[in-house]
Amino acid sequence: MHIFISYAKVDTQPLALKIRDTLRLVNGLTAWIDESLESGEDWAVQIQDEIDRCDLMLVLLSPDVNRTSEPRSFVLREIHYAQDNHKPILPVMAQKTKIPVQLAGIQYEDLTQNQAASIEALVENVCRRFGLISPAEQRRQAEEAERQRVAELHRQTVEAEQKRQAQIAAQRQAEEQEQRRKAQAQIEAQRRADEQAQQQNAQTAPAIPVMQPRPNAPQDWNKQYSDGSSAAYQAKVSAAGPRKSAVGIPLLAGGAVIAALILVVIVGLLLSGVLGGDDNKNNDAKDGFGRYQAIFDDEHTEKFDDGTVCAFHNISVSDTGKHVEIKMESSNNNYDSSENPLELSLQLYKKNNGTWEVSQATLIAAEHFSNGLVVEVEPNDYIVCLTASGDSYYPSNVEGKSFWVTVNLKG
Repeated sequence: MHIFISYAKVDTQPLALKIRDTLRLVNGLTAWIDESLESGEDWAVQIQDEIDRCDLMLVLLSPDVNRTSEPRSFVLREIHYAQDNHKPILPVMAQKTKIPVQLAGIQYEDLTQNQAASIEALVENVCRRFGLISPAEQRRQAEEAERQRVAELHRQTVEAEQKRQAQIAAQRQAEEQEQRRKAQAQIEAQRRADEQAQQQNAQTAPAIPVMQPRPNAPQDWNKQYSDGSSAAYQAKVSAAGPRKSAVGIPLLAGGAVIAALILVVIVGLLLSGVLGGDDNKNNDAKDGFGRYQAIFDDEHTEKFDDGTVCAFHNISVSDTGKHVEIKMESSNNNYDSSENPLELSLQLYKKNNGTWEVSQATLIAAEHFSNGLVVEVEPNDYIVCLTASGDSYYPSNVEGKSFWVTVNLKG
């Protein structure tokens, strides 16, 4: 489709050039203006040819179009010629002026208010006439396609994270069941050991003779002595004589088991750092790995435009073929998630060409601090980001809070 643009060079040439260039961006459209021709016979003939082959004439209205002095505006002649040849005309008010009588009654486009927006609306009007897609519509379609792509990517990320969390939960459940089975087996083994010890002790204990009263024992079995015992009891004790306790060995075996369990608990506490004074000194671990404290304050956090805040921590990976395991252990402030709903997430950012881009992220419910993520990494600088957001975007309930985070480098 070909567009002829009629205009007065005196006051609308820059606008005419801008409209022509914008129309040429549309696939399927060509546009022509009298840009450099000099007045004369050849000039008039070329204008006539361009009008003959155009599918639409745009007429830019300005005060010079209605010039009464000689020479009169050539725009009016172009309008006459186009109307004589039944060419469709679309008036465009470029500057405030009277509408020529030849164009009276034709709806015009107004570019006198917001010129940039008005030019875009003018191009869309032309495209609708010919069933073409305007640059603005192409931009809207591209934005919608990008929005759908981002939404699909987000959906896939959420589904992958949910699947990963389900796998972690299933693995944790299997491990807990195995631990309960082993604990039950240990209890059963201890019970059998105690029973065997009791049986061995019973076999080695001296036999108790049949109770017979001594010859000089009193025959009045109901007689009570000063210590409250009866004659029958005294006779029984006298006949039995001293004997060993049958429960001594099981008590000793049980005490040894309890002592061993206490020793295991103490060693476990020492290894976990509870008795070793594990504190924020681990923030100085080599290359940023180890256990550190994610603190939400002005010194350790970055606030994003959407209102979320990030407690950041720098790490550096120098080896290849490694994985970074990031795990949030617990809150250090007795944080109550039921009173202050909060959404936490762990993110790993990688430095790429001077900018930071997210490598992987995982959502963490505030009441489940054991969730974490494992990311395959390459030699680079990274940032571990613990982000917090809430219903009102800026989570004021987390300001001043801190959480323990462990970062490990694995093969």
